[in-house]
Amino acid sequence: QNAAAQSAGFVVYKDNTDLVLNSGMNIMSSVKVYDILGRLYYEKSNVNASELRFSGSKSNEVLIIKTTFTNGEQVVKKVLN
Repeated sequence: QNAAAQSAGFVVYKDNTDLVLNSGMNIMSSVKVYDILGRLYYEKSNVNASELRFSGSKSNEVLIIKTTFTNGEQVVKKVLN
């Protein structure tokens, strides 16, 4: 699968105060989340799942989510928390 196909199957949504990353059929290996200034906000390695949930902040801020899949592909998404 190419990166465009992976990106199309990768969604980020809010569930109350949590942010949920769902990669459909693709398995995530690691996730790094940065704020708009490039500071690391959240990091998880060895995810080995197609869904990951973590606590988002309460403020409306832009987060940059960099996800690496088990096949080495990467997807970067910008979301408003």
